[in-house]
Amino acid sequence: MSWRGVQLDAIFEVFKPTKHGYQKRFLPIEPTEGYIPAITCTTQNNGIACYMPREGAEVLENMVSVGANGDAPAFYQLREFALLQDCYALKFKGRELNRLQYLFLVVCLNKVLAKFD
Repeated sequence: MSWRGVQLDAIFEVFKPTKHGYQKRFLPIEPTEGYIPAITCTTQNNGIACYMPREGAEVLENMVSVGANGDAPAFYQLREFALLQDCYALKFKGRELNRLQYLFLVVCLNKVLAKFD
């Protein structure tokens, strides 16, 4: 096996935030019944900025979240989450990956993102 360059969209399916009427400042910052973690462009708390209602959200899980701007790193999201704003979710194409495989990819992505912030 040898290392080589690859386009991200060649190996990942890219999910963008869907339109919804929620604003971060009006959403709870603590886990709440019926709400799921909302990922945004932040370097803290595994990318979770607040919690948004599950109803009407595009629910994702077992993917990598990546900030769309700034210096936010990639995070592995094992459990259900939704994209709020300024971020993307990446799912490996071709087959399901396990937790350790996704964590390895997160390390690789963060090395690249540190260079091209």
